[in-house]
Amino acid sequence: MQELLADAGVEFRLRFQAHAHGVGSCEMLVVGRRGRVPQPIVDKIDEWWAALPKGGGSPVVLLGCRYGTSEEVTMSEYLGSVLLDDRFLGEDADIA
Repeated sequence: MQELLADAGVEFRLRFQAHAHGVGSCEMLVVGRRGRVPQPIVDKIDEWWAALPKGGGSPVVLLGCRYGTSEEVTMSEYLGSVLLDDRFLGEDADIA
């Protein structure tokens, strides 16, 4: 998986939008900087997403993942998101 991520130049970004009444939405952008995100990576991320607990009365709506190449992700999406890198992971994180 790590080789696929590196070969495709996959970048993970988190996009949050605040809405009225203290509600917000959150979406993960999965960007292939060297072309399409390989299907095995999409499948693994979708499997992870399906296992996440949903609901719970949170004021943040989880929108899921948006996959795209660097040509497909809009400048607005890119600038309105934050890069998810090792700053957000603990020492024991298994990122692949």
